[in-house]
Amino acid sequence: MRLLLTCVAVLLFFTPAHGADGKLTKESVNYRGRERVYQLYVPEKLDTTRRAPLVFVLHGSGGEARALVERWRGVADEKGLLVVGPEALDRVRWSIPEDGPDLLRDIAAAVGARLPLDARRVYLFGHSAGANSALPLGLFESEYFAAVAAHAGGMRPERYALADYARRKTPFLFVVGTKDGLALSVARATHAELERRGFAPVLREVEGHGHDYYARASKINREVWDFFERRPLAVEPRYVQYRWESAPAGDR
Repeated sequence: MRLLLTCVAVLLFFTPAHGADGKLTKESVNYRGRERVYQLYVPEKLDTTRRAPLVFVLHGSGGEARALVERWRGVADEKGLLVVGPEALDRVRWSIPEDGPDLLRDIAAAVGARLPLDARRVYLFGHSAGANSALPLGLFESEYFAAVAAHAGGMRPERYALADYARRKTPFLFVVGTKDGLALSVARATHAELERRGFAPVLREVEGHGHDYYARASKINREVWDFFERRPLAVEPRYVQYRWESAPAGDR
């Protein structure tokens, strides 16, 4: 019932519908009593006879969803992807439950009510603070998000125990520059910890690259999509509903 009401609320809050011109549009959904904004990109030549993958892209601290989604347009047009960029409630950081998996699920439900969405191919990509958020989301909802990619991010050691929530060994890709200082060490440590816990994460260190995702976005996005494309869910997604008032320490 809650999901049905959310979908109805979403339809009421949509901005005017886009045509088949591949335009990036600003949409919104009513979530936890707030109107939450997100950017939606639909390719001009989207094949509506087939269900399309959806890639959530989470912006960095102080960043904007629109700028991140814009960088995904090339891959989206070529591969027929739906790209969604939510805006964090606080642009400086992502938090649970304010920006938790329930928000992304509700957005996906809204998009799927209008467009042919492949529920087995819903993916998460995050840059910097967005990467730091995408990783735990992929652990909490390991049977909902097919795969997760993190650029210039990782998890603090106190969050490692969140891996115990994963009912499936989520595929993770870490992309980080060799000149990215702290992000490089955090990504390496998180990769090693997930590997120790039985996951099969992939670490891609980009020689001479720093923290600037936008300077290298085209190559990064193509590499990320190549990773995603080969890793759909094997079965229909399962979503776990948590009581976030008792969320683990460090996840608020």
